[in-house]
Amino acid sequence: MRVFLSWSGEASRHVAEAIAKWLKILPFMEIDPWVSGDAIDPGTRWTKELSQALEDTDFGILCVTKANQQEPWVCYEAGALSKKFDKSFVVPLLLDFHASELEQPIKQFQAVCSNNEGIWKLVNQLYKLDTENSRSESEFEAAFDALWPNLEKDIDYAREMITSGMDPKAETFNTEGSIRKIAILAESISERLTRLENISSLANPLVGKEASFKPVEYQKQLAEINQKLDKLIKFDQVSELIRQADFLRNTNPQQSIIIYDKALEIHKDDAVLIGKAKAYRKLDKWQQAIQLLDDVISENPAAERAFYNRACYKNLSGTYEIKDVLRDLETAILLFDNYRQYAMEDIDFQNITDNPDFVALCFDADKT
Repeated sequence: MRVFLSWSGEASRHVAEAIAKWLKILPFMEIDPWVSGDAIDPGTRWTKELSQALEDTDFGILCVTKANQQEPWVCYEAGALSKKFDKSFVVPLLLDFHASELEQPIKQFQAVCSNNEGIWKLVNQLYKLDTENSRSESEFEAAFDALWPNLEKDIDYAREMITSGMDPKAETFNTEGSIRKIAILAESISERLTRLENISSLANPLVGKEASFKPVEYQKQLAEINQKLDKLIKFDQVSELIRQADFLRNTNPQQSIIIYDKALEIHKDDAVLIGKAKAYRKLDKWQQAIQLLDDVISENPAAERAFYNRACYKNLSGTYEIKDVLRDLETAILLFDNYRQYAMEDIDFQNITDNPDFVALCFDADKT
């Protein structure tokens, strides 16, 4: 059975590739996953190969985030899949939002969430389509339960990519899309107010020119929308500055710090402070970097990324005791368990991988 997986953005791609690998190890079924984009060989005519892949497809999975649901590539592949066969054979897999927030054209399909229940619905549908399987559904469900934790880790990591800003599409789309919708709504309410004022004036010819019709509920809505719009515009400005600074951070960290400071003048944001700390890291200015992370943590004690980065910088600086490093690392792991695996592979900790406390925190805990 050929399963076509569509994606757009790094988080969506990570899940698509993870599902492709995971489907291959599901027992009792012969599944041939095809991940759009990567499956096309360099130098080939992509339209021809994509068309061929779609033609051979038996089932489509759209790895959808709130950010990418209107991306041209995802919409194109969704449309192509829907033309080929019944809509029930196309399933949007939602990574970071609820089905009630889906928009057209993806909204036409029956979506599932990327949790245990949703993934089970998806693979159970594949199981029922495979007429050649010889095992019972209960046996297949038992195999699913055993293998689910492997996929769950990748899905959790993709969600972390979205929330931490590692997926650039997410922030851009949400910001611009929200501004556009609120701006349209604000304009609509403003026009309705004007019409009501004109109607009031016509209906009351004896009322003086200074009289005006100002419904309290409309004025209140308009004021609230204007406040949200101002906030989103500021957020959009900060997001653009962050993108510029992140782009420059590796090659010109000093210039990136200047841009991060411009962003901080508009709005003090964790992402800005963490990004600026990374720039100081590039300059080996450990105390400045750590101070910025201190600021983040003082305002947000659940900022797991700040704790993890502070552990890295404390270790790299060589001026902190290992217990201080491990205290921050342990807190990061408690807040987000995937940091345990990151730490095992992170070169920032390569000098302490033989330390018994580090081993107990990361490696030994991973075996239990």
